[in-house]
Amino acid sequence: MSKRNEIFPSKYVKSGDLRGKPLVEEIEWAPTETLGNGSEAERKTVLHFRGGTKPLPLNMTNWDAVAAIAGDDTDGWPGHRVELYPTTTELKGKIVDCIRIRAPRQTQEKPKAGPPTSPTDGGRRRSQARSAGRSSTSASSSATAATSSRSGRPTA
Repeated sequence: MSKRNEIFPSKYVKSGDLRGKPLVEEIEWAPTETLGNGSEAERKTVLHFRGGTKPLPLNMTNWDAVAAIAGDDTDGWPGHRVELYPTTTELKGKIVDCIRIRAPRQTQEKPKAGPPTSPTDGGRRRSQARSAGRSSTSASSSATAATSSRSGRPTA
């Protein structure tokens, strides 16, 4: 059997295209385009992406979200990354699926800078750091045990 979106594919990205997961894309360009025909024609900013995702016409909510990330001049939007995510909204009294935009989340933490180790120190700094970590853990465990014994409650 065929599905509706297979028979009538959309030129634009739809909430269902995200399959319930956020998608981070880089804006390639953001022209103003006329969508629709005749009396229903509307001029909208349409995001085009580098990653091959279909374009996304912006409503006012999504336009404001991109402007908060990339500034309010669409000429400055290319090169900025945005996260598209599926959600729902109320439209004419009904709850409908939609796409919203936010700044991408940081997926990787930068490693914390520590003292450099050299090949000649035999890893002593790393082992000293591990020992220091165990000592503070042991100290906090001892402090917890002491607090528990003062309260008269059995420790686990």
